[in-house]
Amino acid sequence: MAEGAGAGRSAPAWPPRFRLAKAWRGWRWAAAVLVIACLWPPVELTARQTLGYVSPTTREEAAAWINLHLPPGASLVKESYTPDFPAGRFAVSQQRLAGRTPIPELRDPQNDYLLLSSAAYARFRDPDALFTDRQRELARRYEEIFRTFPLIKEWVPGELQLGPVLRLYRIDPDPAACRPAAELAAADAFVPDESMRPAPDRPLRYAAPGQWSLFRACLPAGRYRLGLLGEVRPPASVRVADATGSQLDLLELKPGGPGPAAAVADLDLARPGKVLLYVYLGSGSRLRAIDLARQPAGS
Repeated sequence: MAEGAGAGRSAPAWPPRFRLAKAWRGWRWAAAVLVIACLWPPVELTARQTLGYVSPTTREEAAAWINLHLPPGASLVKESYTPDFPAGRFAVSQQRLAGRTPIPELRDPQNDYLLLSSAAYARFRDPDALFTDRQRELARRYEEIFRTFPLIKEWVPGELQLGPVLRLYRIDPDPAACRPAAELAAADAFVPDESMRPAPDRPLRYAAPGQWSLFRACLPAGRYRLGLLGEVRPPASVRVADATGSQLDLLELKPGGPGPAAAVADLDLARPGKVLLYVYLGSGSRLRAIDLARQPAGS
């Protein structure tokens, strides 16, 4: 009977202080989980922002790539919110909005590349944000650029990267602008060292070994006589490249003989388009212009 009576009794109850301690431990765990849940999003956001600040921005990545891949002296039209470049590296034309420039002016043979930023053009891609005829005109120009200009490179920010979307386009000239003859003035040449240009209307001055100047032209295919006007001292050569900087020819100059050219060379172009002419002259040379004339077939 005692055994049966004992079996029917309930287990002894925990004293109240033990029940409170057990409940408190449970609440502490719940509170810790709640705190972590509340703090994790801002902590994660802060970590992402920190990584974004220490990682290269799209501007920094674009600047490094362009400095490495575009030919020296390339003519670069760029709008606001794009990277800056060291003086003497490129011929930079800074604009607030590239869409303000008519397309035929952008396609001028003197322009080689176009660099755009979403921080500048994005507003013109939203039809609901276009309220005036001028805004709609700019939107149409940007759309024509996106549709018809060759895209060379694009930089898009990721989750851990800051900066706008940047787009680099090549500017191909209108074929009608490619003429079979041209006189390229020294005033239009690019020089990496401004000391080579004593005044806008004066000849370029070569004062140190290795100095060069860059002229650009848009020419139909064919054979050309290239002449340098001015005073040319050896060593004298002209490196011919396309708009990407790839070498097409290396011309060794010879005395010009009768005529205004101080030195001449023959240039054969297999295809029409833009060419970059890098002129290397000896110290003491003075260069006023380059004369280009297509020769008759068979000459």
